[in-house]
Amino acid sequence: MTICIALLWGACVFRWTGDLTSANECIDRVIPHAERHALTPYRAVAYGLKGEVSIQRGEIETGVELLRSSLTTLYAERYELYATEFNGSLAQGFAMMGRLDQALLTIDKTIAQMKRHGELSLPELQRIRGEFLEKTADEQGAEEAFCRSIELADRQSALSWRLRASINLARLQFRQGRREEAREALAETYARFTEGFDTADLKTAERLLATLS
Repeated sequence: MTICIALLWGACVFRWTGDLTSANECIDRVIPHAERHALTPYRAVAYGLKGEVSIQRGEIETGVELLRSSLTTLYAERYELYATEFNGSLAQGFAMMGRLDQALLTIDKTIAQMKRHGELSLPELQRIRGEFLEKTADEQGAEEAFCRSIELADRQSALSWRLRASINLARLQFRQGRREEAREALAETYARFTEGFDTADLKTAERLLATLS
Protein backbone atom coordinates (compact mmCIF):
# COMPACT_ATOMS: atom_id res chain seq x y z
CA MET A 1 0.00 0.00 0.00
CA THR A 2 2.79 2.42 0.87
CA ILE A 3 4.43 1.87 -2.53
CA CYS A 4 1.13 2.61 -4.28
CA ILE A 5 0.54 5.76 -2.25
CA ALA A 6 4.05 7.09 -2.91
CA LEU A 7 3.83 6.43 -6.65
CA LEU A 8 0.32 7.87 -6.99
CA TRP A 9 1.21 11.11 -5.23
CA GLY A 10 4.44 11.23 -7.21
CA ALA A 11 2.41 10.97 -10.41
CA CYS A 12 0.20 13.84 -9.22
CA VAL A 13 3.23 16.06 -8.62
CA PHE A 14 4.76 15.25 -12.01
CA ARG A 15 1.42 15.85 -13.79
CA TRP A 16 0.97 19.18 -12.00
CA THR A 17 4.43 20.39 -13.06
CA GLY A 18 3.89 19.25 -16.66
CA ASP A 19 6.24 16.24 -16.67
CA LEU A 20 3.77 13.78 -18.20
CA THR A 21 6.45 11.20 -19.04
CA SER A 22 7.47 10.81 -15.40
CA ALA A 23 3.83 10.82 -14.34
CA ASN A 24 3.09 7.95 -16.71
CA GLU A 25 6.11 6.01 -15.45
CA CYS A 26 4.78 6.21 -11.89
CA ILE A 27 1.30 5.15 -13.01
CA ASP A 28 2.61 2.20 -14.99
CA ARG A 29 4.44 0.97 -11.90
CA VAL A 30 1.32 1.21 -9.73
CA ILE A 31 -1.04 -0.82 -11.94
CA PRO A 32 0.74 -4.23 -11.87
CA HIS A 33 1.67 -3.78 -8.20
CA ALA A 34 -1.94 -3.02 -7.23
CA GLU A 35 -3.21 -5.95 -9.32
CA ARG A 36 -0.69 -8.33 -7.74
CA HIS A 37 -1.83 -7.45 -4.22
CA ALA A 38 -5.57 -7.03 -4.99
CA LEU A 39 -5.50 -3.31 -4.12
CA THR A 40 -8.53 -2.43 -6.25
CA PRO A 41 -8.93 1.24 -5.16
CA TYR A 42 -5.29 2.05 -5.93
CA ARG A 43 -5.57 0.35 -9.32
CA ALA A 44 -8.64 2.47 -10.05
CA VAL A 45 -6.83 5.66 -9.03
CA ALA A 46 -3.92 4.74 -11.31
CA TYR A 47 -6.27 4.35 -14.27
CA GLY A 48 -7.95 7.65 -13.38
CA LEU A 49 -4.58 9.41 -13.39
CA LYS A 50 -3.80 7.72 -16.71
CA GLY A 51 -7.06 9.20 -18.00
CA GLU A 52 -5.98 12.68 -16.89
CA VAL A 53 -2.62 12.30 -18.62
CA SER A 54 -4.36 11.05 -21.77
CA ILE A 55 -6.54 14.17 -21.85
CA GLN A 56 -3.50 16.41 -21.38
CA ARG A 57 -1.89 14.65 -24.35
CA GLY A 58 -4.93 15.20 -26.53
CA GLU A 59 -6.26 11.63 -26.34
CA ILE A 60 -9.64 12.90 -25.17
CA GLU A 61 -11.98 9.95 -25.73
CA THR A 62 -9.51 7.49 -24.19
CA GLY A 63 -9.05 9.76 -21.18
CA VAL A 64 -12.78 10.22 -20.65
CA GLU A 65 -13.44 6.47 -20.74
CA LEU A 66 -10.60 5.79 -18.29
CA LEU A 67 -11.91 8.44 -15.89
CA ARG A 68 -15.49 7.19 -16.05
CA SER A 69 -14.41 3.61 -15.38
CA SER A 70 -12.14 4.73 -12.54
CA LEU A 71 -14.88 6.77 -10.86
CA THR A 72 -17.36 3.89 -11.09
CA THR A 73 -14.90 1.63 -9.25
CA LEU A 74 -13.93 4.26 -6.68
CA TYR A 75 -17.56 4.96 -5.75
CA ALA A 76 -18.25 1.23 -5.50
CA GLU A 77 -15.21 0.78 -3.25
CA ARG A 78 -16.11 3.90 -1.18
CA TYR A 79 -12.66 5.30 -1.83
CA GLU A 80 -13.39 8.85 -2.97
CA LEU A 81 -10.19 10.73 -2.11
CA TYR A 82 -9.48 11.41 -5.80
CA ALA A 83 -13.12 11.63 -6.95
CA THR A 84 -13.32 15.43 -6.93
CA GLU A 85 -10.17 15.86 -9.02
CA PHE A 86 -11.24 13.14 -11.45
CA ASN A 87 -14.70 14.67 -11.89
CA GLY A 88 -13.08 18.00 -12.70
CA SER A 89 -10.87 16.36 -15.32
CA LEU A 90 -13.83 14.40 -16.68
CA ALA A 91 -15.76 17.65 -17.11
CA GLN A 92 -12.78 19.14 -18.97
CA GLY A 93 -12.75 16.10 -21.24
CA PHE A 94 -16.44 16.56 -22.02
CA ALA A 95 -15.81 20.24 -22.86
CA MET A 96 -12.93 19.33 -25.20
CA MET A 97 -15.28 16.93 -26.98
CA GLY A 98 -17.76 19.78 -27.48
CA ARG A 99 -20.21 18.44 -24.88
CA LEU A 100 -20.42 21.71 -22.92
CA ASP A 101 -23.82 21.01 -21.36
CA GLN A 102 -22.52 17.76 -19.90
CA ALA A 103 -19.31 19.47 -18.80
CA LEU A 104 -21.20 22.19 -16.90
CA LEU A 105 -23.59 19.66 -15.38
CA THR A 106 -20.64 17.57 -14.14
CA ILE A 107 -18.72 20.49 -12.67
CA ASP A 108 -21.79 22.07 -11.03
CA LYS A 109 -22.72 18.74 -9.44
CA THR A 110 -19.15 18.32 -8.15
CA ILE A 111 -19.09 21.87 -6.73
CA ALA A 112 -22.39 21.25 -4.96
CA GLN A 113 -20.98 18.09 -3.37
CA MET A 114 -17.83 19.93 -2.27
CA LYS A 115 -19.84 22.67 -0.58
CA ARG A 116 -21.49 20.00 1.57
CA HIS A 117 -18.28 18.16 2.45
CA GLY A 118 -15.59 20.86 2.45
CA GLU A 119 -14.02 23.47 0.16
CA LEU A 120 -10.55 22.01 -0.40
CA SER A 121 -10.70 21.74 -4.22
CA LEU A 122 -13.23 24.51 -4.86
CA PRO A 123 -10.69 27.04 -6.24
CA GLU A 124 -9.76 24.70 -9.09
CA LEU A 125 -13.35 23.62 -9.71
CA GLN A 126 -14.48 27.26 -9.96
CA ARG A 127 -11.64 27.97 -12.38
CA ILE A 128 -12.68 25.05 -14.58
CA ARG A 129 -16.28 26.23 -14.44
CA GLY A 130 -15.12 29.65 -15.61
CA GLU A 131 -13.44 28.06 -18.62
CA PHE A 132 -16.68 26.35 -19.60
CA LEU A 133 -18.70 29.55 -19.21
CA GLU A 134 -16.17 31.37 -21.40
CA LYS A 135 -16.64 28.72 -24.10
CA THR A 136 -20.39 29.41 -24.03
CA ALA A 137 -19.68 33.15 -24.55
CA ASP A 138 -20.78 34.01 -20.99
CA GLU A 139 -17.82 36.29 -20.33
CA GLN A 140 -19.35 37.92 -17.27
CA GLY A 141 -20.08 34.54 -15.69
CA ALA A 142 -16.58 33.36 -16.57
CA GLU A 143 -14.94 36.41 -14.96
CA GLU A 144 -17.03 35.95 -11.82
CA ALA A 145 -15.96 32.30 -11.62
CA PHE A 146 -12.27 33.17 -12.07
CA CYS A 147 -12.50 35.88 -9.38
CA ARG A 148 -14.30 33.46 -7.08
CA SER A 149 -11.52 30.92 -7.67
CA ILE A 150 -8.88 33.50 -6.72
CA GLU A 151 -10.84 34.44 -3.59
CA LEU A 152 -11.10 30.81 -2.49
CA ALA A 153 -7.44 30.16 -3.27
CA ASP A 154 -6.44 33.13 -1.11
CA ARG A 155 -8.60 31.81 1.71
CA GLN A 156 -6.66 28.53 1.54
CA SER A 157 -3.26 30.16 0.85
CA ALA A 158 -3.21 28.01 -2.30
CA LEU A 159 -0.88 30.09 -4.47
CA SER A 160 -0.66 27.61 -7.35
CA TRP A 161 -4.45 27.52 -7.73
CA ARG A 162 -4.47 31.33 -7.55
CA LEU A 163 -1.95 31.42 -10.40
CA ARG A 164 -4.06 29.18 -12.62
CA ALA A 165 -7.17 31.31 -12.11
CA SER A 166 -5.15 34.51 -12.60
CA ILE A 167 -3.89 33.20 -15.96
CA ASN A 168 -7.45 32.50 -17.10
CA LEU A 169 -8.65 35.91 -15.92
CA ALA A 170 -5.74 37.72 -17.60
CA ARG A 171 -6.42 35.97 -20.91
CA LEU A 172 -10.09 36.95 -20.74
CA GLN A 173 -9.30 40.56 -19.90
CA PHE A 174 -6.69 40.73 -22.67
CA ARG A 175 -9.25 39.56 -25.24
CA GLN A 176 -11.60 42.27 -23.94
CA GLY A 177 -8.95 44.95 -24.50
CA ARG A 178 -8.14 45.34 -20.80
CA ARG A 179 -4.41 44.73 -21.30
CA GLU A 180 -3.01 46.82 -18.44
CA GLU A 181 -5.54 45.50 -15.92
CA ALA A 182 -4.68 41.95 -16.96
CA ARG A 183 -0.93 42.54 -16.76
CA GLU A 184 -0.98 44.14 -13.33
CA ALA A 185 -3.10 41.44 -11.72
CA LEU A 186 -1.13 38.54 -13.20
CA ALA A 187 2.22 40.18 -12.40
CA GLU A 188 1.15 40.59 -8.77
CA THR A 189 0.42 36.87 -8.47
CA TYR A 190 3.55 35.84 -10.38
CA ALA A 191 5.74 37.99 -8.10
CA ARG A 192 4.69 35.93 -5.08
CA PHE A 193 6.60 32.87 -6.32
CA THR A 194 10.16 32.22 -5.23
CA GLU A 195 10.69 28.80 -6.84
CA GLY A 196 9.30 26.37 -9.41
CA PHE A 197 9.88 28.63 -12.42
CA ASP A 198 10.52 25.65 -14.70
CA THR A 199 7.04 24.22 -14.05
CA ALA A 200 4.27 24.36 -16.66
CA ASP A 201 1.97 26.96 -15.05
CA LEU A 202 4.73 29.43 -14.23
CA LYS A 203 6.15 29.11 -17.76
CA THR A 204 2.67 29.83 -19.12
CA ALA A 205 2.34 32.88 -16.86
CA GLU A 206 5.77 34.14 -17.92
CA ARG A 207 4.88 33.89 -21.63
CA LEU A 208 1.54 35.61 -21.06
CA LEU A 209 3.17 38.45 -19.13
CA ALA A 210 5.61 38.95 -22.01
CA THR A 211 2.66 39.23 -24.39
CA LEU A 212 0.83 41.65 -22.11
CA SER A 213 3.93 43.81 -21.77
